[in-house]
This record gives sequence, C-alpha cells and structure tokens, in this order.
Amino acid sequence: MADTTQQRSARYNSKNRELQRQRAYERRQTPKAQVYMRSPEYLAKFRVYNARSRQKLREEIWAAYGTECACCGEARKEFLSIDHIDGGGCAERRAGGRSGVNFYARLRMLGYPEGYRTLCHNCNQTLGFHGYCPHDLEREG
Repeated sequence: MADTTQQRSARYNSKNRELQRQRAYERRQTPKAQVYMRSPEYLAKFRVYNARSRQKLREEIWAAYGTECACCGEARKEFLSIDHIDGGGCAERRAGGRSGVNFYARLRMLGYPEGYRTLCHNCNQTLGFHGYCPHDLEREG
C-alpha cells in the first residue's frame, strides 16, 4: 500500500528536524520578518495565542490533578496551583527545575506523574512557610 502524504511528511520531518530548525531560524532573521515580528499586529496576535495556549495547558493540568483545592475545596481557577505533595518544590527549582507554565509543560511531557496535587495559593503558601495548613487544624480541633 502506498504511503499517504501525511506519512511521507512525518518521515521527512523526523529525518530533517535540524535542517528545518535552521531554515526557520534563517527566515526569522530576514529584515522583513524582523520588522513584522515587532509590529503591533504581530505582538497582539502573539499575546492572544500565548494566553490561549497557557490557559489550555492549565486546563489539562487541572483535568489530571483535580479542579479544586485538595485541602479546602476552593474551586475558583484563579486561585489554584500545583503542589509537590511531599514538599521539594524549592529543591527541584534549585536543581534546574522549571516554574510556572514551564513547570506545567514539564508535567504534561512526563505524563502527569504522581506526587503532585491541586491546592489553592493560600494553602500551598501556608504549607510552604509553616509546614501545615490552618484547614487541617480546623478539621482536627
């Protein structure tokens, strides 16, 4: 059976990845491209694209780790973040780990590994600074 165009294209792309990167880099260095990349229209499109891709990534992270705080149940997405269950976020960043959206992209690349959970920023910060969350004390007492 004959290869489809998509299969031939995928084979070519995998064999010529470095050549394609070099050509793309050279295209971006032309004066015309440099002027366009600084234009307000391009920058506006780029900001919208980045905002959408960051939001999509966060949605994927919440689908994998939960859509509400594991401690207090906060569900407003503006307040949610990812927590290292056993601590170690600072050590991971010191060892060259990523933070923010790049950290989320790394989690996606690794297939959403165990050891992380969704917490709101308040619970996450309190655990980091004090080693406990006031919600845990309220539940115990």
